[in-house]
Amino acid sequence: MSSGENGQSKSAPTFPDQAMYDTVQRLFEENGSLLHRIRAHQNAGSSGDLERSSSLIQTLNKNILQIVGTYEAISEQYIAFMQQHVPKATIPAGS
Repeated sequence: MSSGENGQSKSAPTFPDQAMYDTVQRLFEENGSLLHRIRAHQNAGSSGDLERSSSLIQTLNKNILQIVGTYEAISEQYIAFMQQHVPKATIPAGS
């Protein structure tokens, strides 16, 4: 066990929050279900089914935006993590 300057033990740095990946995975699974339901409604072709598809598409779009936002946060965490834990000489220029 190694000790830091203040006498406390150092733990290995971790990246990133697993909950973020779990959120993305859950949204991908939900989107798969939404796409299946949208296809079924479109194949049925009635106006009620098409209206339900519209609502499902709105939910799908909201989920996609949330996935993009989560990936953006993961990327920002990764950059901060690398800047803090990787010596600058090992980070390629332009990164």
